[in-house]
Amino acid sequence: SEEILGHIIRGFGLDQHGFYKNFGRPLKLSSIKAGKVSFDEIKALEIFISLFEGQLTIILDEVDGWIEREARSGWVTMDLLRALTDRGKANVILVGYETLQAASGNDRFPLAIRGDHLPLGPLNRNAVKELILVPMSELKINLDPENEIVERIWQASSGMPHLVQDICKHLLDMSLSSGKTKIIGKTKRLVVDSNMLRTAIGLSEAFKAFRKGVMNSDFPLAEAIAGLISTVPY
Repeated sequence: SEEILGHIIRGFGLDQHGFYKNFGRPLKLSSIKAGKVSFDEIKALEIFISLFEGQLTIILDEVDGWIEREARSGWVTMDLLRALTDRGKANVILVGYETLQAASGNDRFPLAIRGDHLPLGPLNRNAVKELILVPMSELKINLDPENEIVERIWQASSGMPHLVQDICKHLLDMSLSSGKTKIIGKTKRLVVDSNMLRTAIGLSEAFKAFRKGVMNSDFPLAEAIAGLISTVPY
């Protein structure tokens, strides 16, 4: 966060206005000790935002794990974000999955019943195929057999992009560690096979959490489908 904020400060030319000098040290916004953020760090952020009041949008991606940690610390940072939005100083966009959705409906969540909720649905099959093949191709990794692996990932993920990405991350790690290669044309490429895919799906915590969330839902059909999917040998 220190490096990111430094880029922002220099990008807006704030270093020319003595922003650093006022604090006498590089700014650091991430050190939370005993559930508290230091006064200097809060003040630094407030001063920065006040210079562009109402013009900034803070986007926080992959917030599920962070929300769980915030709940344990008493919502220290989240309360600050709520104060910023309540006073109209900045907009806040949170991007996440199951945990964010659950928190949004909990009245103890500082940003509950605030702003707009935009559910992002699953990708279609062609988009999932592109999400798998383009990064793998750039990394010179070959899927063998390609169509079968893409189809299995599509079925396992139900088109949810974070599941696709998590499964592919495990496939990438396994392909690098296995060192299995294949000559494609004149190029030697690492290979991902069906056995690796079966292991990757088994290792995916995102997949397990997604399936568990469906199984615990209030929709009998969804539960039945999840139970059926869980019996399919990947």
